[in-house]
Amino acid sequence: MRLFKPDIDKLRARDDIEAIIKTLGDSEAEVRIRAAYALGIMGDHQAVNGLITALGDMDGSVRQEAASALGKLGDPRAVDALIEALHDEYERTRGCAAYALGNIGDNRAVGSLVQSLRDKHDGVRRLAVKALGKLGDPRAVDALGHTLGDESRDVRLAVVDALATLGGPGVIEPLIGALQDKRQSVQKAAIEALGRLGNAGAVGPLIATAVVHSKLVSIQRAIIEALVEIGEPTVEPLIETLRDDHSIARIVAAEVLGEIGDARAEEPLIRLLSQVERGAPHDPQFAVQEYAASALGKIGDPRAVGPLIEALLNARSVDVRTSAASALAKIGDPRAVEPLIRMLNDDVPQVRIAAMYALGEIGDTRAVEPLADKLASESTEVRVSAASALGQIGDTKAVDPLIRALGDTDSTVRGNAAYALGEIGDTRAVQPLINALLSEKSNTPHQTVEEALQKLAGARDMKTL
Repeated sequence: MRLFKPDIDKLRARDDIEAIIKTLGDSEAEVRIRAAYALGIMGDHQAVNGLITALGDMDGSVRQEAASALGKLGDPRAVDALIEALHDEYERTRGCAAYALGNIGDNRAVGSLVQSLRDKHDGVRRLAVKALGKLGDPRAVDALGHTLGDESRDVRLAVVDALATLGGPGVIEPLIGALQDKRQSVQKAAIEALGRLGNAGAVGPLIATAVVHSKLVSIQRAIIEALVEIGEPTVEPLIETLRDDHSIARIVAAEVLGEIGDARAEEPLIRLLSQVERGAPHDPQFAVQEYAASALGKIGDPRAVGPLIEALLNARSVDVRTSAASALAKIGDPRAVEPLIRMLNDDVPQVRIAAMYALGEIGDTRAVEPLADKLASESTEVRVSAASALGQIGDTKAVDPLIRALGDTDSTVRGNAAYALGEIGDTRAVQPLINALLSEKSNTPHQTVEEALQKLAGARDMKTL
């Protein structure tokens, strides 16, 4: 019966490396396991030779822990022994050896790790992939590309990440191939990787993937973000895509061009917006025009004002008219004011509200009287938007109509009217706001009225009210 068992914790507390190394030869596997773990944590390179010896231990868990510890130490003296451990009968030891070789970063391991990509255990294959990514040796690209056919999704995900880490022209083709993976998670990872790498050669395949997966919002969004991340190199290919037969391809191209904001896209987008409308109101062509209008607003070039006004006034699609109004708001050209005022009487509330927002953004006083008239609309949403727009314009001609709106039946309208009066800053509103403060029952408008009075009278005067 054994009377004494080494206390690894006490040895660690005393920082007694030599004693712990000796326990790697202890008769009990549990002691040897704990010793190997402790040596990895302590990080003293005196332990390298002892841990290399432990890679030949009869117990698989000891060998696993020794490989893990050598990875933590990162000493290149362990490379040959760890390469040998890639053939260990115990899969966890093989996996830890692969992980350790990646951490050490010695390219002597590349060939052996490539062989481990055919290991029978998917966990080992995944760790070998990760190690090759860390090593950063382009010799691994072809082998990693073939591993995109692995049966394990986790292995394929690791391959995509490794290829993105390796970078270089050679990784683009296999990543493009991964866009056709049977699992969406792998497709999305490949999309994101192509975006980070910034190669214009990915534009066509990414657009094609968007067409194939037109109903998958997460994939569509990932593709748009990737193309935006690639940036300037995508502009010419995307301009060409605006003539594609597929409406989804044109929509994606228009949205990305708007986000990038390159002036080269202005005229092609104007042509797309100005195409003759055919078909039913929900025809894909209308969606293309909607995104073209939005893109033109983001680019912000005044050349688009005329075509956007034309779309605002004459497009049959509600979404196109709404998008045109929003685009004109972003550009801020005063030529849009009169057409936007006309749209305050559009049959569709959505368009009227977009026109109000645009008029508020442009800030032209010609819009004050027409907007004030909308404070009497039957639509609560219209009244809310009118009050907000009048506050943005900030003209004193809106004070009396906004004071009347303090008595609106809807609390949001009352709150927006109070906020607008605070923004305008006319002292005629002080007493009506005090009356509103005393009568207001809803918390949100009550607070907004207080803030408006503070703007008008100053915080000191508020104490006496």
